[in-house]
Amino acid sequence: MKPSIGTKHSLASEFKDAFKDKRVLVTGARGFIGKHVVTSLLELGASVQASSRDWAGTSKDDHNLHLLECDLSNFQSTKELVAQSRADIILHLAATVTAQERIELVIPTLNNIVVATVNLLMSATESDCQQFVAVATPEEPSNDLSPASPYAAAKQCASIYFKLFQERYGLPITVVKPFMTFGPGQESSKLIPHIILSLMRKVPPRLSDGSRQCDFVYVQDVVRGILKAALIQSTNTEPIDLGTGRLTSLENLASQISKLTHTHVEAQFGVADVRQSREPVVADIAATKKLIDWEPHWRLEEALEETIRTYRETISV
Repeated sequence: MKPSIGTKHSLASEFKDAFKDKRVLVTGARGFIGKHVVTSLLELGASVQASSRDWAGTSKDDHNLHLLECDLSNFQSTKELVAQSRADIILHLAATVTAQERIELVIPTLNNIVVATVNLLMSATESDCQQFVAVATPEEPSNDLSPASPYAAAKQCASIYFKLFQERYGLPITVVKPFMTFGPGQESSKLIPHIILSLMRKVPPRLSDGSRQCDFVYVQDVVRGILKAALIQSTNTEPIDLGTGRLTSLENLASQISKLTHTHVEAQFGVADVRQSREPVVADIAATKKLIDWEPHWRLEEALEETIRTYRETISV
């Protein structure tokens, strides 16, 4: 059955008053996942301290929403942000997300992921923060593999600091690992928006290897996982998977979206940049269920259908 507002899948029925009047600092609040997290927290009655490097042009329409500007790569600014927020919970979602391998990305990812993370962790240890939730990525290599991009290297380094601050300095940290997240509001250059918008415009999507497999997960399920993680006191230092536990090839994905958009335009495979080949990774949702009582509510087809519906309502093609 497709999840809908007012059913057991609603945030209010799942979380009740768990976040009511809680002060929650969200970094990266203007990003794709961050925006959805902020909206959900406001719906649940939280006082949201939403941090971004720049809020220019953004309107504030909720008295529980507080827009804070901060460059997390600056320690003093980050320290002031955390002190000003007086947060009970910190959700660290800020990052420079790109799988590109260009060497020019080494310094930006180092500053915006590693330095920013350490600054926030240092500041959190001097605050009354009761829970710190951080985000890892499936892009991070296992110990016997080298990182495939500056982003992956930076996230791997940040994960080491999460363990350090949890195990040595006693900061209550839970790390979640969202898999290939998609949904309304995602940047148009990302994989699923690119396919949807191309097909809606009757233009063949330009894709890489059609046999490449990913675990695609709907953004609202990822939000639920992040919020669940914020409510536990975990001693687990390993990332908690947020995915569906199922792999879908790009060829299959493009075919499903083609059917849902009622178009007969075929995707072009092997024409986009081909990423370094690695074994596909899939979320261990059985372990996640045990750790934070979470499992995905949205099946892929239903989530794609909802995403397409939103694009049709909000984007002129």
